[in-house]
Amino acid sequence: MANFRIGIDIGGTFTDTCGWKEETRTLRRAKALTNYKDLGAGCIDATSALAREFNLSTEELLKQTKVIVNGTTLVSNAMISMAGVRVGLITTKGFEATLRIGRMIRWAGCFDNQLLDILPEMARYEDVKGVTERIDYKGSVVCRLNEDEARQAIRELVEEHKVEALAISLLWSFRNPTHELRIEQIAHDMYPQLQVSVSHKLIPVIREYERTTTTVMDAFIKRMAIDYVDGLERKFRQRGFEGSLLLVNCLGGFFTPADAKANPVKLILSGPVAGAYASTIVGRAYNVDNVIAADVGGTTFDISVIPHLELGRKHRVYLKIGDHASPGILTGLTVLDVTSIGAGGGTIGWIDARGMLRMGPTSAGSVPGPACFDRGGKEPTLTDAFVVLNVLDPDRFAGVTIKPKLAVSAVRKKISEPQGISTEEAALGMYRVVLAAQTASLTRAVAEKNMDPRGLSLVLYGGAGGLVASGLCESLYLKEVIIPPNGAVFSAWGLLNLEYRQEFVRSVHWRQGMDLKLFNETLLLLRETATKTLANAGYSGSQAILESEVDIRFIGQHFEILMPLLHGPEEVTEADMDALLQKFPGFYETMYGEGTAWTGFPAEIVNVRVKATGVGKHFRLKKMSFGPKDPSSARTTEREVTLPPVGEHMKIPIYDWNLLRPGMIIQAPSIVQGNDSTVWLTKGFVARVDEFENIRLVRQQMKEE
Repeated sequence: MANFRIGIDIGGTFTDTCGWKEETRTLRRAKALTNYKDLGAGCIDATSALAREFNLSTEELLKQTKVIVNGTTLVSNAMISMAGVRVGLITTKGFEATLRIGRMIRWAGCFDNQLLDILPEMARYEDVKGVTERIDYKGSVVCRLNEDEARQAIRELVEEHKVEALAISLLWSFRNPTHELRIEQIAHDMYPQLQVSVSHKLIPVIREYERTTTTVMDAFIKRMAIDYVDGLERKFRQRGFEGSLLLVNCLGGFFTPADAKANPVKLILSGPVAGAYASTIVGRAYNVDNVIAADVGGTTFDISVIPHLELGRKHRVYLKIGDHASPGILTGLTVLDVTSIGAGGGTIGWIDARGMLRMGPTSAGSVPGPACFDRGGKEPTLTDAFVVLNVLDPDRFAGVTIKPKLAVSAVRKKISEPQGISTEEAALGMYRVVLAAQTASLTRAVAEKNMDPRGLSLVLYGGAGGLVASGLCESLYLKEVIIPPNGAVFSAWGLLNLEYRQEFVRSVHWRQGMDLKLFNETLLLLRETATKTLANAGYSGSQAILESEVDIRFIGQHFEILMPLLHGPEEVTEADMDALLQKFPGFYETMYGEGTAWTGFPAEIVNVRVKATGVGKHFRLKKMSFGPKDPSSARTTEREVTLPPVGEHMKIPIYDWNLLRPGMIIQAPSIVQGNDSTVWLTKGFVARVDEFENIRLVRQQMKEE
């Protein structure tokens, strides 16, 4: 029996899948339109398409599959669309207004207390109940929990307010969770079917606002997430799958269905992280130290800047909630450092009140989709613009038959006629506006890492990645752009290589001169928990890796940065801490630039973390021999297209990506056309097919230099 491993990435427009057959080291890929009504059914559709690539039935493929790894947009979409359940919140009496008081910045374009009204939609003010109890910052019980009040509060929330989920967030519960655990038990005894989220189990860290927002969000989407995970597993089991189903978490690793159902809010950003991880594999194959990963999908443009090929993480992140101008609500989550904007292939073009062309952030998605898909979409998208420019082949687009007349009609009615310009000028304008947004987002992301884009390689993927490759390379003066042959399903390919990853964190305050007893006790507890978790997931010995870290800041700062804590398995000593504090200013300046550290100023530790990684088998990129430079054997035809920046009409050669071989050099302007993606080489560029069959694009001037 064969041994397959499948990665399934649910995107805003397409659900992508990759399959790896261990015995023959064969890789296949497929796509299906995302099914918004039933994401699990869309996964089955994509798996069926993949099975056909292996000349198997869906049932035959699944019976021979050992592992399925799934990245999903479920939680992200639920947050944006506010598609959760009514949540009741129980907190310490006197702190019922924590969510409404909040902790926020007034963002441009966000008025009329719009932010204040977002979280109450999930936990309305009347659905917040305070109970008598109090634990102090040392974990001592100052006031015992009034259990009768707790029972009454739960009863009112469920029977009178009709809440469908309960969030529990008490003061200093991460120091002593006794009261939270007791309220949770009371809720389960009274209403066994009620979904309950408890703050100290999600993020046992200081700052009650962020801890509470995260707990409320978890409760808000818990029922939906559990139904999704159970439904997905059931659909696969019914078709013969007997292997392990794994879900991608926000840390860039996978965890089990039980983990996902216990902490569904950690499924946030599940989709984009796999592509960022896959980019590090590409970087290591080329011995490239610093890369930018960018995914141009159907809905979003996702960016991750990866210095030294180490994936960064962000703490206390904002999550986009609802449709408003701010970046969202501040949470206590730690996520992989990925930035997303609405600038993908399905991004909709529109004319604002000033008569100016705008693109996004709204996307046509898979339903109704771009106008050219003929699925009911009437709004012009970036995909429609490329159809108007004749860059895309109507008969070869990821299994979707394109209707050029519908694209032309949408762009003409909604963009060109209101602006009094030709349809082609409108399409070029749409392309330039999206390119400008992508360039600005990349520039900002690189600058925040204190790096210069001119020395960086951009790993560009997603179905629309190759269409903007030349523009991004020119705008940012990049060293090169690397476009993988499986770029249209690159995140799904990355899922095949992900590692088991969990993070355990707890607040513990330490400054120089303080006793290390509590710090070491906390670190030991986290390491023991991480070791047990890895063992339960099947990882031990050399496959189980623990890394200790601290959140550290200069005294007086409001935010911390993450720094490795280098020590052996023994307790941390004063000498270890002295070494950490000496390195901190230099470490700080590598992130924010020379001269930014408060040299000589004391620092403090706020949280201690243990990152647990389970390392499995990965397949290496297959290196091939170089052949002739002449690509004429891969040239199939030529097509007249409209070229930027001025709309010049020109017949350019079309190359079949499947016929390209390592060593071939392609001159621009030209188009490389695959089954599921297209690379558009505009004037001034040259591309080479490397030993891994990637297309590596550079500016002609740089090549000559």
